[in-house]
Amino acid sequence: LAMESCNTQLTLANNNWFSAAESIRGSETAIAGIGNQLRLAESEFSLTTAGMQNVDTTVAGLTARSNMLTQQLNLQNQAVAQYANILAQAQTQLAAAQAANDPERINQATQAVTNAQAALNNANAAVKETEAQLQACNNELTLANNGWYSAAEAMSNAQATIATIGGDIAQAESEFRLATVGITDMDSSVQGLSA
Repeated sequence: LAMESCNTQLTLANNNWFSAAESIRGSETAIAGIGNQLRLAESEFSLTTAGMQNVDTTVAGLTARSNMLTQQLNLQNQAVAQYANILAQAQTQLAAAQAANDPERINQATQAVTNAQAALNNANAAVKETEAQLQACNNELTLANNGWYSAAEAMSNAQATIATIGGDIAQAESEFRLATVGITDMDSSVQGLSA
């Protein structure tokens, strides 16, 4: 039994089981560090935009968001590379376990391959989502740089002013009608008043 165990260990070593495990641990450590950097980028964005009004429509707010999303995208791409490494190393471990004909390690490596593939899929989905958010943010930033939002605000203010003037005109017309009740010939009455 000791000889069989020794042969299994030798087969695993010859087929890179142990070096693959070490590489997986290195990638897991790198992913944890990337996660910390992502949280830091988000907190820096929150700090930068704290108290800022109209973050989603001002050049300053949109620039801060674009910078954060760019940093997030770069970090997510690094994570994808680490997850791809974990998947490749888990596949290496599966091949080594199969070569050693070790059912326990085959099950362990099969589960690791499945988990690594799911994690890689999720990481790729996060990259695509961040790319879409960055594209949308950059489109909004272009609009803000071209004065779209300030023009819209000016039009809204003008519309409110026009509505106020319209109300004043309606009020004046109402007062005029009230003051001229009973005058039958307005033209001659006005000529008489102006003569």
